[in-house]
Amino acid sequence: MNTNGKMKAIKQARAIRAADEIEKRFAVAAKPVQKRKIKAVSIRQPWASMIAAGDKTIETRTWPTRYRGELLICSSKGPICRQLSGLPYGKALATARLADCRPMTPTDEPAARCGWYDGAWAWVLEDIRAIERPFDVKGQLGIYEVEIEVDRITKLTGKNGS
Repeated sequence: MNTNGKMKAIKQARAIRAADEIEKRFAVAAKPVQKRKIKAVSIRQPWASMIAAGDKTIETRTWPTRYRGELLICSSKGPICRQLSGLPYGKALATARLADCRPMTPTDEPAARCGWYDGAWAWVLEDIRAIERPFDVKGQLGIYEVEIEVDRITKLTGKNGS
């Protein structure tokens, strides 16, 4: 390499170092992604979407729970009938606060959007907030935990993820 080539290489190296230094000085530090676990429940369609829309405020189950608090409402992956193909499946659709769990009564039918049946438990949902951009969730039976990015719930439901 001749002298001109060496000088050119030195100038390029200095320019790269200067650019790196400028980038370091003015770069915004990347925020570490904060994750936390949230309790979730999978619900078949169309009932999961009815909860997200605020049209169903009681979920019925054949088993009670002692859990009270924030709950991620997820749609089950499989449809119960092919006519419901336009609904989201396998997605987190809303957050709600599970306020109460008690034996279902016939007066719960309008809020549950189903008829009373023997052995039914009414899970009373309050503070329901639809998620603007539903995201994939691998469902399970019962109440389970999902690890999510805190910002995802903050941005999507308008409340902090705590």
